[in-house]
Amino acid sequence: MSEVSEKEKIKESSMSEAMKRFVMRRNYLVKSGYQFKIIMSLVLLFALISLVAVINLYFVGWRVTATITGTNDPSVWHSLIKLFFDRYINLIIGVALIDILVVILLGILFSHQFAGPIHKLENFFLKLKNTGKAEKLQFRKEDNLDDLADSVNSFTERLNLITEELKFLIKALETDDIKGAKERAALIKKIAPEWFGVIKSEDKEAEGTA
Repeated sequence: MSEVSEKEKIKESSMSEAMKRFVMRRNYLVKSGYQFKIIMSLVLLFALISLVAVINLYFVGWRVTATITGTNDPSVWHSLIKLFFDRYINLIIGVALIDILVVILLGILFSHQFAGPIHKLENFFLKLKNTGKAEKLQFRKEDNLDDLADSVNSFTERLNLITEELKFLIKALETDDIKGAKERAALIKKIAPEWFGVIKSEDKEAEGTA
C-alpha cells in the first residue's frame, strides 16, 4: 500500500512539474516593464506610420478629385471624405482596433525574444551570487545565443573550480599547513593564470603610483 502511495506521489509531482514548465513556456511577459516600453514604442511607430499614410492619401485623393472634377476646390474632396466616414466609421474603428491588437501581440512576441534571455541571465547570476554555484546556462534554440551560453558556462566552471580550491586553501591556512596552502595557491593560479596576471599588473600599477 505504501509503495502504491509513493508511486502516486511521484506521479503527481512529475505532473505538477510538467504543468509548471508548460505555464512558464506560456509566460511571455517575463519582464513586463522592459517589454511594455518595447510594445509602446511599436504602437507609437505604427501610429506614426498610419498618420503619414493618411496624410499621403489625403493629398493624393485631393489631386485625383481635382483632376476628375477640373477644379482645385477641396470642398468636393472633403464631401467625399465625410460621406466615406459616415458610411464606414464603424468598420474603420474596428479595423484600427484589430491592427493595434495585432501590433501589441507582435510586440509581446518580439520583446520576449530579448526579455526571455535577459530574465534567464538575471536568475542565473542571482543564483550564482546567493549559492556560489550555478547550473549550466542554456538558452532556447531560437534565441541563437549558444556562443554566449558557452562563454558564461566556461567562466562559471573555472569559477567553481577556484571556489573549491579556495575552500581547501582557507582550511590549510587555518591548520597552519603552509605546504598545502602553497599547493592550493599554485593550483588556483594554474586554473586561471590570466586572471592573476591582471591582478599582478594592477598591483604593480598601484605600487608605482604610491
